[in-house]
Amino acid sequence: MQKTNKNAKSNLKKGRKTTVSDSKIRNLLESITDMIFETDVNGKITHANRMTLRMLGYTQNDLRNGINILDTIVADEADRAKASISKLINVQDTQEEPGLEEYTFQRADGSTLPITIHLNRIVDDTGQITGIRGILFNTSSGKSYKAALQISEEKLRFIVDSISDGIIVTDLEGKIAEVNNATLQKAGYTRKQEIIGQNAFEFIVQKDQQRFQQDIFDTITKRDVVDKVEYTLWAVDGKKFDAEISSALLRDSEGNPTGFIGVVRDVTSRKKIEANLRSSEERLQTIVENAPDAIFIYDNNGNMIYGNRKAEELTGYSKIEFMGKNIFDLGIIAEEYIPLVVEKLKQFRGIPGGPQEVELVNKSGRRILVEVTVFPISKPGSSEVVGIARDVTERKRMEKELNEHRHKLETLIEQRTAELTTANEKLQQEITNPRKAQK
Repeated sequence: MQKTNKNAKSNLKKGRKTTVSDSKIRNLLESITDMIFETDVNGKITHANRMTLRMLGYTQNDLRNGINILDTIVADEADRAKASISKLINVQDTQEEPGLEEYTFQRADGSTLPITIHLNRIVDDTGQITGIRGILFNTSSGKSYKAALQISEEKLRFIVDSISDGIIVTDLEGKIAEVNNATLQKAGYTRKQEIIGQNAFEFIVQKDQQRFQQDIFDTITKRDVVDKVEYTLWAVDGKKFDAEISSALLRDSEGNPTGFIGVVRDVTSRKKIEANLRSSEERLQTIVENAPDAIFIYDNNGNMIYGNRKAEELTGYSKIEFMGKNIFDLGIIAEEYIPLVVEKLKQFRGIPGGPQEVELVNKSGRRILVEVTVFPISKPGSSEVVGIARDVTERKRMEKELNEHRHKLETLIEQRTAELTTANEKLQQEITNPRKAQK
């Protein structure tokens, strides 16, 4: 008896749990603004949310008295609806569902309402089909879903034709099924009928065809998408142009490959700009490498990033030896100048500075006096310093020699001036007192 009571309590709890769960689902369905209903396998409506009842003009009492979903559809469309529902319920070995279908529903007051309906099966825990569930879309305020789909496709086509990149759709064999206006323009065609039906492979130059075929194969077997691969293409007038192609595999509703969609971007102008930039960089590199002054690039901590040929000659170190090294670790700054250089690095605020005299010690130990001018190079997230060092050792030696010669000359001039002064004084005495001068 006690055991029976426990089982009864357990079942009661389970029953309450199920009721609560069902209640939550029902409340959720009631809050949805779309029309939702459920029927048994015979089409009798077992549940309809508030929106369904309101739109069709029925009440809960009508529902309790029994309403078959087929009775809500106008007579000349009822057979089609019956066949669709029968196929959905009775064909056990297919996963196919009717999808969206259009019907005219008859309200309780006799008026009609155009509806688009989506049906699917209700299956219990054992896998048995126990009924159908439907979602109704009111299309009375506008076009049918087919017309709406057509409008949507037209909008999409307008957008696609407005894109500056070429868009091509092909089947799995590469046969072109659709293109946009940009594709026509780039390929040199005026009408889509001229290019549709041709094979996309024919537009790839011979040298790129094998690579293109491999990329397409990889798209099917590995990646589904090939992003931004460059090829050279033919235009209808026989001219070539460089293009960057991104392609993706198209699949049907069951996931089977059906074709490809490709986005083609003409990169001819970009490649010309890139070539000009490379040429400009090469010219600049040649100028920098052969500059008469040593040119260094280092970060704010003094770590070497670059040095030209003159920098190698000046320091005695090769690029491999000094790149990535710190100028203090290399020992190229004369010891007495290290505090000055450290202070200058600390003070550097991205403003050009110099010239500043610094004495370097090259690899062989020879001391070289240089004048250093610095200016910043801004980079995203960091900055670098360009230092131009001019060897002024010879100039300073010559300046020293000139100063020495000048000093000697000044001394000689002073001596000669003194001698002339003395001689002049003696001459004056002879003139004023000749007898005394004779003695």
